[in-house]
Amino acid sequence: MKSKIAKNRITRGIVLSLLISLLLASAALAATQDRLQKKITISCRDLPIETFLVQLAEQANIDIIKSPKVTGNVTVKLTDIPLEEILDNVLAVHGYTYKSSENMIRVLPISEVSVKEKPKTRFYTIT
Repeated sequence: MKSKIAKNRITRGIVLSLLISLLLASAALAATQDRLQKKITISCRDLPIETFLVQLAEQANIDIIKSPKVTGNVTVKLTDIPLEEILDNVLAVHGYTYKSSENMIRVLPISEVSVKEKPKTRFYTIT
């Protein structure tokens, strides 16, 4: 009887830990999604892409990591555009894409992203 009670407590503890982990991950992902919706205004001509990404990161208050293979210059004039839309379009024109995680955005060539690794957004409802 005691071992059954102990197993139930352990099971409840594991379930509670998993729920807390899911809630924390969900909150972090939601924070990243909020930052991706932040509207940015930027104008530049022949700006190195690394400098462009730094300026985006500063305006959106998010961390961006660039692959060493991501090179080139950016010329844009954008007014009140969500960061996500800027990244989608500017990076696609140069043959790059991004992956967002709970805490940051990683910019890399499209050729380095496998079919199953393409960026996805998932929302979970926990009841």
